[in-house]
Amino acid sequence: MKIVHSGDPGVLNLRSDVVGCVIVAGLILMAGGVLSVAFALGRIPVEASLEPELKNIVLAGGTLITLLGLVFFGGRSGKIIDGRSRSLMTWRGLVVPMSRKLLPLNGYSWIVLTKEIHRSKNSSTTLYPVRLEGDSEPALTIDTASDVLEARRLSEAIAKVLRLPMTDSTSGQTVIRDPDLLDESLRSRMDRLGETIEVPPRPTTMRSHIEVDGSSVRIEIPGLSAKTRLIINLVVTAVVLGPGLVFSGAVVFGDDGASMTEKIPLLIFGGFFLIPLLVILGKIRKFKRPVTVTANRVALTIIDGRKITEIPGDELEELWISGRDINQVLKTQPDGSLIIDGARVEGSDPTTGPPPKIPPALAGVVRTMSTFAPENLSILARSDNASINFGSGLDSEEITYLYSVIMKAMVG
Repeated sequence: MKIVHSGDPGVLNLRSDVVGCVIVAGLILMAGGVLSVAFALGRIPVEASLEPELKNIVLAGGTLITLLGLVFFGGRSGKIIDGRSRSLMTWRGLVVPMSRKLLPLNGYSWIVLTKEIHRSKNSSTTLYPVRLEGDSEPALTIDTASDVLEARRLSEAIAKVLRLPMTDSTSGQTVIRDPDLLDESLRSRMDRLGETIEVPPRPTTMRSHIEVDGSSVRIEIPGLSAKTRLIINLVVTAVVLGPGLVFSGAVVFGDDGASMTEKIPLLIFGGFFLIPLLVILGKIRKFKRPVTVTANRVALTIIDGRKITEIPGDELEELWISGRDINQVLKTQPDGSLIIDGARVEGSDPTTGPPPKIPPALAGVVRTMSTFAPENLSILARSDNASINFGSGLDSEEITYLYSVIMKAMVG
């Protein structure tokens, strides 16, 4: 749902998003339904006429299409949260609200923003539900967003209207924020609490390169090596383009008596395998690119390829180490093999038997591929307008050091 600003700080209006193409589809359906009804009633001057039974069918179908178009065009829903009366009104209707339901919110004590991963057979979706919770009331979901910044803005708006604390666990750490301090920057919060930053000793070996110029820090985090990218591209090309080459070879060299001119359409069909290949290679090109991070009291700037994210220092609200340390999941044994710690793998049951063991011959491959996992340890920076992770794939010791150096430059 989107926030509709009413000008009243004590009331929050939420309305369901209406996509432009849905409105156009509703108008088309309404126009088609009205024309069908008019034709069935003889309001359109044409020479053709309908049989009585067919006339009733067209009339009923046109009426149904008109109503469906009206729902597409004007079907809306929304919620109104009133902070003064501490109530939630949900409404539904076409052009105007037609049904309302009022729910008191006196039993709720805080706003909860969480991260949930919904997995299906072939894919997974990350969602961010915003809920009201209390000791004596069941959790009440206000909305569920697919974008963390959208969910964050909504939860903050609800917290301000209801004057309730907000709990945010989307970064992997639970942060409780007071409604009066929702817009407080990280620097202001640390000054208020009297916290200081201690930079640990620099690791002996580091993949990243760091330069300190006065109070400014510049960090260059390497991406995938050219050799690794070449291997990945070759493997993907073989997997995706292989069936197309086999199909094209069968068409060209098959002894079916057809001329080459007759085989051209089939060859073009085989060429369609190039489309998914180009899409996948385009995504690989953007994967694990070199990242440049510049941090000082003015701003935190992250350059990832052509994408530049800048968070002003007085707007930076969160800087955390998020994710999971892969070294705690994959434990190296004296013989070089790896054991997967099932207790640290989401969805696993460590009571079902001994943990899986990976032989030494495959240990290096598994550890290399594990650096591509989306939940790897990384540095997370957030404001109300930006949320970005960087440093994924680096060792935990190096991540901790870089995090401390950036924190020192931003707030120290």
